[in-house]
Amino acid sequence: MLPLFKEELSKSKYHEQNYSDEHLLKIIDAMKERIIFVHELIDKSPYFFERPDSYEEKAVQKRWKPETPEELSKLLIAFENLQTPAKEEFENALHKTADPLRLAVSGTSTGPGMVDLLTILGKEEIIERIKIALEKIK
Repeated sequence: MLPLFKEELSKSKYHEQNYSDEHLLKIIDAMKERIIFVHELIDKSPYFFERPDSYEEKAVQKRWKPETPEELSKLLIAFENLQTPAKEEFENALHKTADPLRLAVSGTSTGPGMVDLLTILGKEEIIERIKIALEKIK
């Protein structure tokens, strides 16, 4: 599936971005239960390739509570302090804030498991996306 995925990426708006095979294989693994066609790896998960520029309004109303900015700020500090951000470390840091975190990181309320999403995107990208969401969502 990797060669087909690379071919789809080369035809997409992400064609100028350079992804390692390891990174792409992680995306395939995270999304394989949620797709039928290879192009859906891109169509159903743009958050692996770009930061969200908007957030699902329904998800914001349902999951963004008055205490969410404070909780995400605490989580942001926990993520910034991760020394070797592995899957287990992300799991331990996110238990209480999974729903608003998914929204902040992906802009949507659905997708692969949170830990897969965090591990694939990486510490620096997650931190930036949380900061952006804290500024944009009120």
